[in-house]
Amino acid sequence: MNIVSTLMEVVEKFRSAGIDFVIGGSLASSVWGEERNTRDVDIAALISLSQIDLLDDLFQWPYVLDTASMKESLKLREEFASGQILHGETLDKFDIFLLRNDEYSMTQLARKRLVEFAPGVSFPFASPEDIVVTKLRWFVLGN
Repeated sequence: MNIVSTLMEVVEKFRSAGIDFVIGGSLASSVWGEERNTRDVDIAALISLSQIDLLDDLFQWPYVLDTASMKESLKLREEFASGQILHGETLDKFDIFLLRNDEYSMTQLARKRLVEFAPGVSFPFASPEDIVVTKLRWFVLGN
């Protein structure tokens, strides 16, 4: 199993839970032109507390999901609050950035672009502009 196969599973679980999301980070940078090797995937997602419980049910071994830290991050509502999903056999890691239900996040989700990542496999990626803006916001926050 490679990271694309694992990502396909994660995306399917997010879709089945009704979670709106975009893929960002190094993987998006690679899609938009600057190839970067990575063993992790950044996903920005609009997730409610009830959806975290649903994800807990969907992500069984070999996946490891720390729902307690995701719930705590969601309650804090800080910018770039996050959690992780780990595939226990491949060690593929997914950093889940919990979007706030605000105008910026809704606009970012509306601008996502469906990209064919592999033959017959398409994923929603953050727009190139949103990747740049997110990196700048991350820098300003000192992270």
